[in-house]
Amino acid sequence: MEGETIKIINQDLVRLDRFDGSNFTRWQDKVRFLLTALKIFYILDPTFAPLPELKENDTPQVVAARKQREEDELICRGHILNALSDRLYDLYTNTNFTREIWEALENKYKAEEEGTKKFLISQYIDFKFFDEKPLLPQIHELQVIVNKLKVLKIELPEAFQVGAIVAKLPSSWKGYRKRILHKSEDYSLEEIQKHLRIEEESRSRDKMVEESNGGTNKANAVSKANHPRGKNNKRNSGNYMSPKKNQEQFKGKKGPCFVCGKPGHYARECRYRKDQKGAVVNAIDEEIIATLSDVCVVQGKVQGWWYDTCATVHVTYDKSLFKTFEDAKGDQEVQMSNEGRSKVLGKGTIEVAFTSGKRVSLINVLYVPDMNKNLVSGDLLGKPGIKAVFESGKLILSKSGNFVGKGYSCDGMIKLCTNDNIIKMASTSAYMCDSNSLFLWHNRLAHVGLSTIKRIVKCGLIACDTKKFEKCEICVKSKMIKKPFHSVERSSNLLDLVHSDLCELNGMLTRGGNRYFLTFIDDCSRFTYVFLLKNKSETFNAFKVYKAEVENQLGKNIKVLRSDRGGEYFSSEFNSFCEEYGIIHECTTPYTPQHNGIAERKNRTFLEMVNAMLLHAKLNFNLWGEALLTACHILNRIPMKKKEISPYELWKGRNPNIGYASNSKAYRLLDLESNVIIESREVEFFENLLSDSNSQVPTSVGESQEETPSKVVEQTIVPRKAKELEKRKCWDRMRLTLKEFPFT
Repeated sequence: MEGETIKIINQDLVRLDRFDGSNFTRWQDKVRFLLTALKIFYILDPTFAPLPELKENDTPQVVAARKQREEDELICRGHILNALSDRLYDLYTNTNFTREIWEALENKYKAEEEGTKKFLISQYIDFKFFDEKPLLPQIHELQVIVNKLKVLKIELPEAFQVGAIVAKLPSSWKGYRKRILHKSEDYSLEEIQKHLRIEEESRSRDKMVEESNGGTNKANAVSKANHPRGKNNKRNSGNYMSPKKNQEQFKGKKGPCFVCGKPGHYARECRYRKDQKGAVVNAIDEEIIATLSDVCVVQGKVQGWWYDTCATVHVTYDKSLFKTFEDAKGDQEVQMSNEGRSKVLGKGTIEVAFTSGKRVSLINVLYVPDMNKNLVSGDLLGKPGIKAVFESGKLILSKSGNFVGKGYSCDGMIKLCTNDNIIKMASTSAYMCDSNSLFLWHNRLAHVGLSTIKRIVKCGLIACDTKKFEKCEICVKSKMIKKPFHSVERSSNLLDLVHSDLCELNGMLTRGGNRYFLTFIDDCSRFTYVFLLKNKSETFNAFKVYKAEVENQLGKNIKVLRSDRGGEYFSSEFNSFCEEYGIIHECTTPYTPQHNGIAERKNRTFLEMVNAMLLHAKLNFNLWGEALLTACHILNRIPMKKKEISPYELWKGRNPNIGYASNSKAYRLLDLESNVIIESREVEFFENLLSDSNSQVPTSVGESQEETPSKVVEQTIVPRKAKELEKRKCWDRMRLTLKEFPFT
């Protein structure tokens, strides 16, 4: 009763996030906990004994244990598949064995997580804290990176983590950072987080107090700054606080100021006096309509757009960029950070095209010819909802989570990556070139080849130096083709290089239930071994059998194994086995089967021969396993094109035997009535006889299998006088089909 109760699925327990290819280690731990709670994780144990075969004399206890094992296997497989995304579910749903699904996921995604080590280390080093966000959540993000590194077996000492947190504090925490560094005591992670939390709360309270008292303090500061000291303090007090009285004071006074030349005030009260800095606090000039952070004193005009967080308006010096334009009304000026001024001649709308393909319209852009750079105001750009993030010398602009454009640090400012109109300047333009330049003619003629340009020059149509031609990046991008694969002549010894590949025949099962066939081809002799497999997981066992046989027969060791990147070749046990015996395992480049061309071409030859033999003999296609072994047997005994000697002779050092049986000099025959495969040496062939089109071979997988010799019937020895009679009887009840077993 307890065993049945534990299998009841708790909905809250199995509510796992579906695995979509990311965070495999976290997902694996959750699934392992779930299967352990259900007491079925033993199904995934690689050391656990396989399921025993069903026998007629099994005791009720064995039958019950077998039934329980099958139920646990089904439940375990269902839980793993249910925790996968729909894409991965469709990929692994045809895999019958639970352990095979688990190992395939480990081999694929554990290897991918290993490749993230360098990325995580770089992410930890470049991580910075910002004042705009609360400090503790940022520290938690940093700790998440540390935990990911710990999973990858990269341990960071606690003292190192504490020092990194202190070093990554924002610039506004500079004083606090110095106090921490000069203290002799060491802090743990919990202690430094507690201190930072207290400090952050204290700063927040101080900021709230300053904001609540900001109006009074500001007024007092202005009043104090506007009252000049000295004997005239009483007379001049209140001038700046009462505009009406100030107007009456200046009424009737004539003449301009001796400092700035403007009427309405005395020279001692002019805000442009070098000794009157206090009076500039509340001074307002109606002619100044914007302020800029930089004077932009550079040699000549600088192309492109520059992102400026201190500019209050968008500014350009190029009138040709405007889509709409209107002249300025009155005398308007912009002021630089050094109090210099430049006249505004107009304003309008400009469309900025980023290299990402997105376009941003800037309205009310001022036209100032004296400027040397085009400036984009960071404040105005953010009002429509464009978010700017600057980090590590790079600027990213986005809106509602969608990428808009980018910029980079250049000459102390941020230059936006835009597709600008080229400003042609005789001194600094990077696009000025000779009219007879080869590169210019190459662009004019739609990037034709160098040989075509030489032919045009030879005809006298253009004049340019064809010797000075550099590689064109546009041509490389637009004319890139796949490089050819040249044939390679090899002069190796036996077993120096072995080619291997796994292939499936359109999902058709053989009479023995096999779905795949595995080939091993020696590079020197081209002698081929073929194994019929039910699952891809049997690849490793087949390779061990192949290695043991060929090394024992030839007295040599396998040096190099070449295969594609299939998961069946790169399991942990396969890699450990190759390392143990010193076998170099080469793999092809992704999506380049030509690098394993010998095995791929051999598979195609096998499939063509199998189709031809089965169609010619009018047999069912579930006999493709026997036909494949026959094809391998024949190809091993046919002389090669270049060496004019068969692979069998190079491999064995002698002439081939007669017959198709695996371990005897005999033929393999199929009795169509009894559906039994017979091995016999006494055979006569009528090659012009074919089986009738109406007769079909039974397709039951449960009957005799070509891989197992359990149903092979050996021919009994009969007296010589009865041989002719026996032959006639045999031909009356049986049609013979030529079959082969591979390794002869």
